[in-house]
Amino acid sequence: MKTLVDLKRYLHRGIIIKCVYSRWYQGNVGKLREVTKAQSNGVFLTDPEGLRANFDRQRGMGSFLKFPPASNVEVDNNGFKIYEKGKLIFEYRFIN
Repeated sequence: MKTLVDLKRYLHRGIIIKCVYSRWYQGNVGKLREVTKAQSNGVFLTDPEGLRANFDRQRGMGSFLKFPPASNVEVDNNGFKIYEKGKLIFEYRFIN
């Protein structure tokens, strides 16, 4: 994988990712997230273990990770990084 288009194709229902860096939400670091719904502008993520009460697994709702412009995404075979104004804001690794 090299581009945002490749990432969008890969992130479909059931894929699990792990947050390894978050500039603002340190509580998310180390947490696993499962893709429950994919859209062209982003993906809905839930806690695969169902530990967070605010996730609605039946409807595929939870947190939403919006895809930024392709120039702000760095993708490799292990995961992806999201930048804003040249600064890293999120880094995720693929678990499956």
